[in-house]
Amino acid sequence: MKLIHNNIVGIRKSKYKQNINKLDPIFINMIIELILLIPISLLLWALYPIPYMLYFKLIHGQNVEIEYFPYIGRIAWSIIAFKKFGDNCYFRKHARDKKPNLDINISNDFWYGHMFMVYSPELAKKFAQNLHNYKSVALDFMELVSTEGIFLAEGHQWLKQRSFLGKTFNFNLIQKAQGLVERICQTEMKDLDRPQEYTDVWASIVGQAIQELFLGEKNLNYKGRPLCMEIRGLIQKFLKVERLFWIRGMIRRRFFNKRYPNWLIYDVEKEDERNMLKCIDFLNDVINKRKQSGNFGPDTLSLYIQEQLKDPEIKDIHITHSFLSLIFAGMDTTSTLTQSCCYVLGKYQEVQDRVRIALINDNDHDYVQGFINETLRFYNPSAGVFVREVLNSHYLGPYWIPKGKCINVQFYANHFDKKYFPDPNKFWPERWYTEGGKDFSEASFAFIPFWAGKRNCIGQHLAQMEIRVILKNILQNYTISLKKEVGFTQIFLYGMAETLNVLKFTKLNK
Repeated sequence: MKLIHNNIVGIRKSKYKQNINKLDPIFINMIIELILLIPISLLLWALYPIPYMLYFKLIHGQNVEIEYFPYIGRIAWSIIAFKKFGDNCYFRKHARDKKPNLDINISNDFWYGHMFMVYSPELAKKFAQNLHNYKSVALDFMELVSTEGIFLAEGHQWLKQRSFLGKTFNFNLIQKAQGLVERICQTEMKDLDRPQEYTDVWASIVGQAIQELFLGEKNLNYKGRPLCMEIRGLIQKFLKVERLFWIRGMIRRRFFNKRYPNWLIYDVEKEDERNMLKCIDFLNDVINKRKQSGNFGPDTLSLYIQEQLKDPEIKDIHITHSFLSLIFAGMDTTSTLTQSCCYVLGKYQEVQDRVRIALINDNDHDYVQGFINETLRFYNPSAGVFVREVLNSHYLGPYWIPKGKCINVQFYANHFDKKYFPDPNKFWPERWYTEGGKDFSEASFAFIPFWAGKRNCIGQHLAQMEIRVILKNILQNYTISLKKEVGFTQIFLYGMAETLNVLKFTKLNK
């Protein structure tokens, strides 16, 4: 029996070896195919955008610029521009130096395949007048805080939000806000001569002003600090994850279209999301307490609640997302621009002296506005954040824009075009009110720092007033100088690449 068993086992082993030997070539071929398939797939993926880009260029010639880099496209060129020139928007700013008739840029995009970057003011105007062809593109966290607010809402809901907020963002609100910002400046700007992260100071002033104007509550704190600063801190954490792990972010959006599995989300993202939801719960408590109290004032929240009683379509989520949208869109844009203003004042002492006299004496308003406009021309924090996905294939001027692609308006090509701004590399505030300093006769859309059309920035006048008040409070107490000159970069907003140990504030001898 033992002998028979051994024979059977031996036969089975022999057959198994024979089967394995028969399968060996198949396994080997499969491994070879897999090894070849991966690089071939990567190569095809890298080459995929090129034929359409070349076709687009062939049709439209010198009016089109191609910007290609495998997989990541324009991102790579931004990195190259910063390393070479200290400004990752350098190529945008000087796009028309050698190509004065350039209308549009096309680059490969990891997510959408192709991105169209509109330069021409005429095309930008057509883009702004036909927004029904596009929808907003949002980073993941923005869907959590602002899909129902004015920043990301679409269609009927956006119209309602815009119509309501348009009534509240009026001259009376600007007047009220001015005194409010003055008061906050007195408490937040005591020790500017102590090195610190100054963008946090400007953001705190702007955020507390928005918070009090909207919610009607003074010193509304959450976890021991202003609610707006807690929300801003969480938004910055979300953006930091996007910045540090941008390749992973593009991959998961590309392949999972935001419905990616839980294991692709970092624990830090989950924790930040939980904390943001707690802030939203806190906001909802504020709303409910106001409803229960019936104490309605002139603040935006009270007006929203009264409007809600008339219109049941307005839900609490619309109120919270409107507040969060204003915090998201207003705090860091204004604080970044304020930081850039301080940088310019530190760099050009003669400009600083004249702005100081004008703000303290409340005169020479043209020069102050020219200074703000010129800073926006050089360092607009929002240049290039109007990214839209194309919903309907259509012609934008002579250019066919296919559905599913991505489109954006880039301001800087016009801001540094000598056709509109003579001697464009010169910082010259007087150009804004001096004959021959600027020429918009052919295209009013050559300078639209707060965007234009239906979806222009609803808070643009508030933001400029806040900057004036902050600068006045700085300049009547301090002189500004630079410890060093730094580059400028755009990750989400465009601003100084370094912010610590750059500005120096020295108290004035009064």
